[in-house]
Amino acid sequence: MTATLPPGPVLTIGIPTRNRARFLARAIASALLSRSPDVEVLVSDNASTDDTENVARRFESDGYPVRYQRHAEDIGFDANFQSVVRASRGRYLWCLGDDDKIEDGGVEQALSLIREHAQIGGITFEANGYSVDGQLVEVCDSSRSVVVFEGTSAALTHPKFLHRLANLTLHVFRTDLARQVLASHVLPANGCSAHHLMLRILASDHGWLWTDIPAAGWTYGNDSFMNNGLLARARLALTAYSSNLRSVFGEDSPAVNVWERHHLVPLARQYVLRAKNVSYAVQHCRPYRCGSRERWKIAWLTGRHLARHLGFWTRVLPTIIAPRTAIELAASLRRHTRDTLARRA
Repeated sequence: MTATLPPGPVLTIGIPTRNRARFLARAIASALLSRSPDVEVLVSDNASTDDTENVARRFESDGYPVRYQRHAEDIGFDANFQSVVRASRGRYLWCLGDDDKIEDGGVEQALSLIREHAQIGGITFEANGYSVDGQLVEVCDSSRSVVVFEGTSAALTHPKFLHRLANLTLHVFRTDLARQVLASHVLPANGCSAHHLMLRILASDHGWLWTDIPAAGWTYGNDSFMNNGLLARARLALTAYSSNLRSVFGEDSPAVNVWERHHLVPLARQYVLRAKNVSYAVQHCRPYRCGSRERWKIAWLTGRHLARHLGFWTRVLPTIIAPRTAIELAASLRRHTRDTLARRA
């Protein structure tokens, strides 16, 4: 049954940003596609030095429901994200990466699910994938299924849900519950405090919903950590998310094991491939080349954190050992075999 919601915006689409004017207009415009009176857009500018303010102000001056706030100095991503939570006026908050977008119809999907599940703690969508230049490169194969987790145990052993929980752009969550988390916990300033906050909401047992509807589009290989090198991004991915899970649910929780087996093992392999500049692993990402020292540090990180999993030995270690030319040749042979079989079929 559809519930009656209190007055005010139902949904705030918050965009924490810094020096991404090139992408910001697309993100804001995608959030406004529905033209719903139940939606507001909040842009939180972390002391940008580019044209970010002018991009946001243009939407404001044109009469769109866009609010702009600016921090006088760089407070870091985590603090900027938390400022979005505190400044949100909506009953629910959808935090959107500043280089990502909401797909056509995505806002309507979110509003519909909020009305059908008005007390749900959060909603997680799937996504289509885009290259840095905005080209669609991966289309989500959706059956439009919806799964409601009434408690944490089912959610923590659902690999698709946990896999997506690390992606900021895919989640809508209750603003009041998020503020309760901020009031009672000091979140780690590790670049993924948003992930930690959502785990805390999940642990509060208000329920969470996962659907394979691709309501958003996210951009490959373009996060701000790339400014500090692939090693910095790999270190975050291989340590911080697991640390959040351990902090919230315990050192030996099923969530940690599922996360590492189903998500970190393939992700670690991708970092090794990108460090070696293997063509199919970097084709949609911002160009970046690692030196040999950085490559071996990434390899060492993967072993240090994932050696207890069989997938490290069968999927990651062979990629570390094999020369790039051998990996490229094997990939070419796989493509040739697949194409040949497809033609014969």
